[in-house]
Amino acid sequence: MKTTDNLQYVFACLATHSYIISRMRNNFDEVHKHFKLSSQDVAGLKLFMDTQGERLLTSAILMEEKRWREMLPAIKYVAAVVSKDELKSYWLEYLTSIKAVENIPVSTLSEAINFLYYILTKYTTGSLLHEIIQYEIAKNTVSAFDSIDTEKTIYPVEQLTDDDASYRVVFNPSYLIVDFNLPISKIINDLTKGRVVDSYNNKIENILFVKSRVSNIVRTISLHPVASQLLRELINCKNLKSWKQRVASGEDTYQKFLINMMDIDLVTIEQIGGEHYVYQD
Repeated sequence: MKTTDNLQYVFACLATHSYIISRMRNNFDEVHKHFKLSSQDVAGLKLFMDTQGERLLTSAILMEEKRWREMLPAIKYVAAVVSKDELKSYWLEYLTSIKAVENIPVSTLSEAINFLYYILTKYTTGSLLHEIIQYEIAKNTVSAFDSIDTEKTIYPVEQLTDDDASYRVVFNPSYLIVDFNLPISKIINDLTKGRVVDSYNNKIENILFVKSRVSNIVRTISLHPVASQLLRELINCKNLKSWKQRVASGEDTYQKFLINMMDIDLVTIEQIGGEHYVYQD
């Protein structure tokens, strides 16, 4: 069982945690809060910090600045509302919340999601900033999804038979449905146009996020209450027949809804034990 950390591992950790380097330069004993080292390695690290500590700190700060710049486009709506200085102070707090032994996020989107979750707790649930942050988390989470199966053979939906019990819906695994306490579609539209409004009337809005398996673009769709009900029931049904029985709507409504959901690449229809079907114009 490992009882001590080797120096190569320690250097790799320090290279992504400038705040620990800074603390160690002021008080080298800080190292014992983060790593377990042999007395020989402690001496070697102490010598390195005395001679190369400033260079290591500069390198770590530059790397953190690079991560910050690369992340900003993924939080553009939050950045449009929160001042640059305040957002940067949150970023510095976030960096110090990452333990020395934690790996930094492997992608810009992962970093953005982690950072957004960190600042989410600073705003009251249902507040304007809280809702915008939730929106950015959801969109980035769906955008980061990359395990989409596009290899299945698909057929036009017109080839379906009339036996609804023989078919089930297969969802694009990237999708998310998020409930917001404010009219988030209008808020995002205003921000896109450069308008920053201080307050909005309370309005529950259900937003569907889904990543296209063809273009990799994330679609965001405001769900009408009827569509939201149809979709939530569809998620929990084992086949098309049971779905139609549960929602008890007209055949025309079923068909239009399924075609719309297939058109946005949210679902395909699978013959149980057989082929996949899609809508084609």
